[in-house]
Amino acid sequence: MAQKYYQSSFGPSDPHAKRSEVEGYQPVSRIGEIVVNAFIDTQEFIALREHTSNNDYSREELPPYHEWAAVLPGMVCIARKMNSQVFRHLVAAETSIPCISCVSKMTDNADFNFAADTLDESILTARVNRKDKDGGGLDPRDESKKTYGRYDDWYFAGVCRSKSVPPVDDGNGPSHDEYFTLAIGGMVTMQNSSGGVIYPNDSVIWDFRTETFNINNKGTTIGNKRHNVGPLRVGVRSTKEVNHERLIGRALSFARPGEPFDLLLKQ
Repeated sequence: MAQKYYQSSFGPSDPHAKRSEVEGYQPVSRIGEIVVNAFIDTQEFIALREHTSNNDYSREELPPYHEWAAVLPGMVCIARKMNSQVFRHLVAAETSIPCISCVSKMTDNADFNFAADTLDESILTARVNRKDKDGGGLDPRDESKKTYGRYDDWYFAGVCRSKSVPPVDDGNGPSHDEYFTLAIGGMVTMQNSSGGVIYPNDSVIWDFRTETFNINNKGTTIGNKRHNVGPLRVGVRSTKEVNHERLIGRALSFARPGEPFDLLLKQ
């Protein structure tokens, strides 16, 4: 049986997405729901394309814009810190949040290379932020290969509540409504994009990559093979740290990899 990559859902026709236009989307409850307007930050796509052209640290392909900017209900969105300095002259940013949901080509896959059940949150954070961990023995990274995505630069913006799927760009400019809504409070339904099981009452965090590295029956590590499968979305996974800096909420139901589950958003 072929392995599925649940973190690469990108459009309404994707068979892995449980929130398609045919099946629809309905959260577990709308009690206590808090909603804010948002739009995809196009400036990040331009900056990422320029950055990756000078720093070769990932074998993934940067998806076209109409795939990179697609957002479906249940997908996690993140926003850059201090983004108001960039968007202070735009009226759009006065009433909505500029954010992204696609993280392809933003991180180095080697930073997430941990053997099964040996994930160390502090070491992972130091790797992705390109910092040395005191006493951890992490070597400084090559300054000529700086990654675009670092935990210190991003924060959790919300969970997509209404879809925004742009058409293929015909060169005449956008012809659709770029705005959508994010849920920042209450309960939401999303997909378990990690390689592990999420149990009720688990603390759930967002991450650039959430598929774990498994050990096969021969004792060798099976790495992540998602290089040309599709756009990489912001994933979610459970953690043992209840006060994690990237905590987004607490799970309310059980979910195996790829299955939907209910989440109570942190406020």
